[in-house]
Amino acid sequence: MHVAITYLYGSKDIQEDVGKANFWFEKAIVKGNSDAFYYMGVINQRKKL
Repeated sequence: MHVAITYLYGSKDIQEDVGKANFWFEKAIVKGNSDAFYYMGVINQRKKL
C-alpha cells in the first residue's frame, strides 16, 4: 500500500504516476486490502476532473 500511495501522490524522490499506483492498488485489492478500494476511487475521481 505504501508504494501505491507514494506513486499516487508522488514524493520528493518519486514522481507521481497514476498508472503505477493503479497497478499496486489492484495487487492490494486481490490480497484483500479494503483501503485499496478507497484509493482506487480516488484515482477514478481524478480521471473525471
